[in-house]
Amino acid sequence: MGKSSVLNYALACCHQAGWLVVCMPYAADWTLGLGGRSMLWGNEAYRLSDTSYLNRLPPQLEGRDLYENPDASVNFLISHGLAQQDKFAQIKIKDPERIAYYGELMGCSEPTLADLLRSVVQDEHNSFEEFPVPVRPAYDFIMELRTATELPVLLAIDGWNRFHQMTSAKEWNKSIPLHAQQMMVPNILGDLHAFGSGMENGLLLCAVTNSSASPPGISKGLRKRWPQPYHFHRPQTLPEEMQRMLRNVDPYSSLEVQRALEFYAFAGHLQNPGLEAQLETGELRTKVSLMTGGVGSDIFKLCEQM
Repeated sequence: MGKSSVLNYALACCHQAGWLVVCMPYAADWTLGLGGRSMLWGNEAYRLSDTSYLNRLPPQLEGRDLYENPDASVNFLISHGLAQQDKFAQIKIKDPERIAYYGELMGCSEPTLADLLRSVVQDEHNSFEEFPVPVRPAYDFIMELRTATELPVLLAIDGWNRFHQMTSAKEWNKSIPLHAQQMMVPNILGDLHAFGSGMENGLLLCAVTNSSASPPGISKGLRKRWPQPYHFHRPQTLPEEMQRMLRNVDPYSSLEVQRALEFYAFAGHLQNPGLEAQLETGELRTKVSLMTGGVGSDIFKLCEQM
C-alpha cells in the first residue's frame, strides 16, 4: 500500500535537488496500450522488422525479434522533451555512433539529449501523420540515460511488474499472445540489475502494482519460454534470491503510527468519518498502537476494517 505515493515523493525530492528525473508513470502503456486499463482491447504492437510501420532501427536491435508500441514511446519522449529541456541540454550524447547520427540530423557537432528529443518533439522525422515511425529515439534516449554523468539521473517506473506479464497484443499473424519481454521498452528495462547496475551516475527505481487490469497467467504452452510473473503481494512465493533482498520493517514509532493513519485516511483506507476527531487528537493513534503493537501490516488490516 502506498508504493506509488512513495515513488512520487522520491521523484519530487530528486527533482528539487537538481537531478534529471525521468518517469514512466504507467508501465502498462507499453503492454496494454497508451492509457489502457483492460485486457479486452488489443494493444498496437508492431514488429521492429516491419519497415512499413517502423523505420530507423538502431544498429543494436537489427535482427532481433521484438515489437514496439510507438504511441507509448512517442508520448514518453514528447512529455519529457517539453518538460525538462534545460536539463537535457546539459547532457551530451556519449555513444560515438549516436553522436554522428544525431549530429548530422540536427546539424551540430556535439548533440545533447535535448537534440535527440527535439527530433521527436519537432517531428523531424515527419511521422506524426502516418507510418513509418522511427524506433531509434526511444531506444537511444533510454540507453543514453545510463551513460549520463553531467547530472545525477533518476529513472522511475511505476507498475514495473507489468514488464513481466502478458500483453493485450498478439504475435504477428498468430493467435499467440505477446509477452511483455517481446516488446522493446519492457525488454530493455525488465532486468533491474542489468540496466540499473550499468548507470554511470543514476538510479533505477521501480514500484510494483497489484491494481487495475489483471493480465492472464502464462499458459502451459508458453511456460518453457516465459516464467510465471512474480506475486509480490505474496513474498513467500518469491525466489530465494529475491527473498534474501527483502527487508523487514520494525514496529512503527508513535509518530510513524500517526503518519500512517493520516496517509490511510487520505488514501481512502480509513473511511469512518466518526474517527476524524480521534485522528486529530491522537486518541486513535493510541488505540491502534495498543491493538497492533505498531506492526505495519496489522495497522493496515485494522484500518481496512474501520
